[in-house]
Amino acid sequence: MVPPRRISKKKAMPLKQPIWDGHLLWNMSRSIRQLNLIRDLFPIFKEYVEGDTWDGNKAIQKKLEQKLQKEFKNENSKIKVQTNATSKNPGHMRTRGNYLQIHGLWYSDKNNKVVVTQAGKEIADNPLNFIDQMWSQILRFQYPNPYHADGQQKMDSSFKIFPYRFIVKLLLDKRIKYLDSYELAYFVLKVKNQNEFDKTVRDIIRFRIFEQKDGISLSDRKYKNKIFLIDEFNKKYRKPLDDTVQDSTDTEKQTIEKKWKYAIDLSQTFQIHLSLFNIDFVYEKGSIRIADGRYDFVSEIIKKYDKLFTQPLTFSQEPKSIVDFHNHYGMKFSNKRAARSGKKAASHKSKIINQVVIGVEEIQSITPSLSKSEIIDMVSKREYIRKSQILKIISENSELFNFGELDNTAFEKEYRRLSVGGTKDKTTIEFENVTRKIFNHFGFTATEETISNPHGGTYSMEIFLINGKESAIVDAKSYGKGFTCSHEMADKMVQYVNKFKNAIINRKKYDLTFFAYVYGKKFSNESNFDGIISQTEICGSRISADELLILLKNFDEKKISKQEIWKLFQKNGEITSLDY
Repeated sequence: MVPPRRISKKKAMPLKQPIWDGHLLWNMSRSIRQLNLIRDLFPIFKEYVEGDTWDGNKAIQKKLEQKLQKEFKNENSKIKVQTNATSKNPGHMRTRGNYLQIHGLWYSDKNNKVVVTQAGKEIADNPLNFIDQMWSQILRFQYPNPYHADGQQKMDSSFKIFPYRFIVKLLLDKRIKYLDSYELAYFVLKVKNQNEFDKTVRDIIRFRIFEQKDGISLSDRKYKNKIFLIDEFNKKYRKPLDDTVQDSTDTEKQTIEKKWKYAIDLSQTFQIHLSLFNIDFVYEKGSIRIADGRYDFVSEIIKKYDKLFTQPLTFSQEPKSIVDFHNHYGMKFSNKRAARSGKKAASHKSKIINQVVIGVEEIQSITPSLSKSEIIDMVSKREYIRKSQILKIISENSELFNFGELDNTAFEKEYRRLSVGGTKDKTTIEFENVTRKIFNHFGFTATEETISNPHGGTYSMEIFLINGKESAIVDAKSYGKGFTCSHEMADKMVQYVNKFKNAIINRKKYDLTFFAYVYGKKFSNESNFDGIISQTEICGSRISADELLILLKNFDEKKISKQEIWKLFQKNGEITSLDY
């Protein structure tokens, strides 16, 4: 008799843990959530760091933090600076630099020196092109990329996607229309490539149907429905032993809650980044959508970038490959931006001007009692445009605005006409004469003075001011298209300042206190103006004809005194009605 075969009970094999080689959710630095702050930050970064080392250079990181503290402590800016600028821990500044690198504005070469890309140069040198350039950086941002290729930021190698472009395509889909932060966290941040688009749409629609049936939102669905188990989501899509979200004393539920909060935080970062383009997107109450009337415009842009950049770039860790990647991603934006309704797209400069005009008009219509400074402050916050930029737009396009500061009298009209009359001798002389009379009206002695040059020749200053024992020189520039402070003009002013510093006028010596320019509509090349100040060590200022008329009106209304005006002209910058 054959004994029955014994059936051995094999031990069940443990399930293999998934093998990760990086993050399984779209990873993004949240050090500066609002992309508009790059407009303020990067020009300073470029000035201080270009051509120098960045990684590990604590000295320059500290120096840059100190510069930011000085630059923005009184500005309408959300750039947070260390309260103690002498802190020995420049980690916050290092994070800022990395954030700028993520968006393709700079990279380190083989010698660890900072190289600014064409995109970075465009943002630093042409701030009016900031929105266009950031559109390009956002829509070409990709996984994989060098920043997210190793270390703690490393993304799983299976990701091959343009993440922002994927989100915008979902918003363009008539079945989706909007995305809240929970939907982004649960359905979108885990998407690895464009082929998952239709599945993502179906999942979001299915969830919304469930939500309508049982009234349970995704944020509250954590343990209540086996189709949408947030705890399982977090176990799968977030490394279980991540120091950033787990503490040794946490229970499993606490760890899951932290991971879920982390995912929500990530999704809101992507939403806030897109909200930079506030003409095209609306972000409110944790949800983002395409703005009314902007669907066709955004759709055309996406089609353009899909055609130009079809697949994410590949690269290796070889230095040349990294440089090639950055040079490609850091390209200057294409001027051939998609136009709407077949019409030629307006330049971004005209769009910015239009933004300011509309913003001012809307605020004035709602709250006409607000002052000019209050209106500018509101427009700045709403449109993400620096106040100094708004003031420049107002100064150069005064005919588009009405703040009730001028009465448009015959004198004001004539002075405005003279200020932009061009360089014809008669117009220039008339503009100088009237400007001299205005300073006389302020109570200063304003004359035309000529001093001899010991080496031959003379130096003539059409407007020489005397205030007690102090003096000043004013150059009135009547240029039709605006005055450019060229190297030649700056050198000429340096010579005049140096000559009049020690000049004897009517047998008296006066202390030269400042130099100033009065110009028509536009003043260009501020760096040369700043150079005059640094070379002569004398205060300097510039003021437009309109602003000088506003100052005259305020003086007549006894809102500012003679001595306050004298002090005002020592500003070392542009004078506007917001200064007094």
